Parts: sequence; C-alpha cells; structure tokens
Amino acid sequence: MGSRGASSRNSRRKVRAIVVTWPDGRRSSFRDYGNGRITDIDDPADQKNVGELSFDDVVRRAREQGLQIETFTAKDLKLRDDQRRRENARKPDYELGVGLDDNRAHRKAARMSRLATRVMKRRG
Repeated sequence: MGSRGASSRNSRRKVRAIVVTWPDGRRSSFRDYGNGRITDIDDPADQKNVGELSFDDVVRRAREQGLQIETFTAKDLKLRDDQRRRENARKPDYELGVGLDDNRAHRKAARMSRLATRVMKRRG
C-alpha cells in the first residue's frame, strides 16, 4: 500500500540547485534544502537573502529574465559534494601537519610565534 504512486513521484526529477550566469559574467548559485532555506551551493553557511521568494520563484524569475541557468538535481549535488570531500581529503592540513613531508620547521615556527605572542601579552 505504501508504494502506490511512488513511480509517478520519482519520474519527475526536482531541481534542488541552480547556477545563474548574469550577462556581465557573474555567477550566482542557489541551493534549496526544502525547508525554505536557500544557500550557496558550495558553502551552506552562506545563506542567500532572497526575501519572501521560494526557490521555485527564484528559478522562475531567472528564466523569465532570460538568464543562463545550470540546474542540479539531488543526485547531481550528492556527486558534487562527494567529489569536494575527496578533493579536500587529499589536501594537506597545515595546522595538524598531516600530509606534509617534514613538519618540524612548521611546528617550530608555530611554537616560536605562540611564545612571542605570550611574551608580548605579558609586557602589555
């Protein structure tokens, strides 16, 4: 009983994010979380201020203005997020020294900087 109509819902892939290219070359990205929260695609902390507009209204207005739009479905976003995670996992972490060949010089410089800061605070 619970699966009735599921095929009709899944046949329509809902747009979850768009990248709008403006005539001057600027690019703006919008990602919908389904609860009225619209953010940047790559930075969920960067919440977009679109006023009272829903995500569908943002898409509709961009199309009405004739702007170039690139759309992403939930599956596309998952692939994009997984790719970004893999890329970030390969990057070295300079604070912890992970992924660096020889971290002794970096640790020594960081320690000396901390000690110098501590001395300057005492002299105050």
